[in-house]
Amino acid sequence: MEGKNNKVLHIILAFLFCLTIISCGDDEEDTAKSSDNSTTSTSGSTETDNSSTTDTTAPVISEVTAVTTPTNDSTPDYTFSSSEAGTITYGGSCSSSTTSATTGNNTVTFNALVDGTYDNCTITVTDNSSNSVTLNMSSFVIDTSAPGISECLIPIPTPTNDNTPDCIFSSGAGTITYGGACSSSTTSATTDNNTITFSTLSDGTYSDCTITVTDSAGNSSMMIISSFIIDTTAPTVSSIS
Repeated sequence: MEGKNNKVLHIILAFLFCLTIISCGDDEEDTAKSSDNSTTSTSGSTETDNSSTTDTTAPVISEVTAVTTPTNDSTPDYTFSSSEAGTITYGGSCSSSTTSATTGNNTVTFNALVDGTYDNCTITVTDNSSNSVTLNMSSFVIDTSAPGISECLIPIPTPTNDNTPDCIFSSGAGTITYGGACSSSTTSATTDNNTITFSTLSDGTYSDCTITVTDSAGNSSMMIISSFIIDTTAPTVSSIS
């Protein structure tokens, strides 16, 4: 009887031991599952930043080097500064193949311009946020035409005993320069007729004298003076006895 009771006791103890193991296993699995969910929740959570910055400020642009006026350069350069990079568009009578601006100074070369006054040219810079600003360029004049100049309207007599002969010629306005063996104190020409008096010339033949008139745009025309002779020496007279 005692042996049978011991056997029953062993069975009960074994049963209780199995229950204990199963219960512990479930707790560990639950703990693991709980731990896994916590990690997934932390690492999987996404923090959304709904804040954003909108650029509503247009670039600041200014003229650095205007086109020289008047100029005989039909494809002049123009320099401006910009506070931002962006695209360039042109307005008025000016255009260029340069379509992008960088921060700082920018130099653009205009496409060929005909002679005339340009007072409506604009440059617009648009940044990446579509903010734009327009610069009105300073007015300038393109002049590629050289001033007309004639020969001396009254040729210098040759030979002549006048060692400071005059030359009357017609031309456009500008500065006068002299070439060859001739010179004069007159250094400016007006539109229409001009009279210059050559500086004192010694006796001899003058075949290389030139007069050049250069206008304010840098265009010039040259006139070659017809050859002449200065002779101030009186003939020698001797008596025959």
